Amino acid sequence: MRRRTGLAIAGAALLAWGEWLNWRWSRTLVGNSEGATEAVVVLGFRNSQPTANFVNRWRVRAAMRSVAAGREHDACVIFSGGATTRGASEAQLMADYAHTVSAFGGTVLLEEKSATTWENVTNVIPLLEDVDRLKIASPGRRTQPIIASVQGD
Repeated sequence: MRRRTGLAIAGAALLAWGEWLNWRWSRTLVGNSEGATEAVVVLGFRNSQPTANFVNRWRVRAAMRSVAAGREHDACVIFSGGATTRGASEAQLMADYAHTVSAFGGTVLLEEKSATTWENVTNVIPLLEDVDRLKIASPGRRTQPIIASVQGD
């Protein structure tokens, strides 16, 4: 019994450390570029339930953390993902979740036609034409969220 409690505490501490580390690097790596337009793309992940699943919620939280502090009104968050088995698109489910967990005041765009990751990427390109800085929130191999930042010339 004592061993299980210790393992549970260690697991919770490890998850909390991972979240903190991701938050810290999402702020450090992207820097602060005055006057640049910014977009954060959140790619949907297989969602068969009526609300955002664990992976999609994780991606939304990573995306919200990556928006530069004080620049929420200059940022655009793009949720990408097509219709689920319940009718609502993954993009809509993630946008609804983002609305409940943050007071994001910037622009939100939905791309609701994609069925695969490559379609997500392809279908958001037209929405990125006037963006100076792009961030993509997507888990890497072991579901560790990755925030990739690309800055244009």
